[in-house]
Amino acid sequence: MGLAVGGGMFLAAISATLLALALLVLARPVKQRLFPKRKEARRVRLVLRRETSLAELRSEIEASEVPLERIVVRPGSSTGEDDAELVLGKGSQEEELLSLVEGLRRVSGVREVNSALMNGSGESQSAR
Repeated sequence: MGLAVGGGMFLAAISATLLALALLVLARPVKQRLFPKRKEARRVRLVLRRETSLAELRSEIEASEVPLERIVVRPGSSTGEDDAELVLGKGSQEEELLSLVEGLRRVSGVREVNSALMNGSGESQSAR
């Protein structure tokens, strides 16, 4: 009899876990519908030459008045280039982001700027 009770509790625990996981999966679209104006942190990806000045990048970001949470730089797939990711603060306006993308394109050593703007549309621009 103790085995039957233990097995029933095990089945109840598995059912509760599956129900919790299903609720988590379903909660995201509901949250997006209920809070459509809530902004997520934005990310801008860059391809840079290794000699690109991170101080110059930071100056350009500060000039655009977009809040910067962090910069992550990783070695790129091609020699002499790095991949950088800028994580920008929540609530950035589209005009500010466009201004930032334009400013980053002018930074010496930036080869490509890729950003996700409003409504998930991506923008990729190669620098000169």
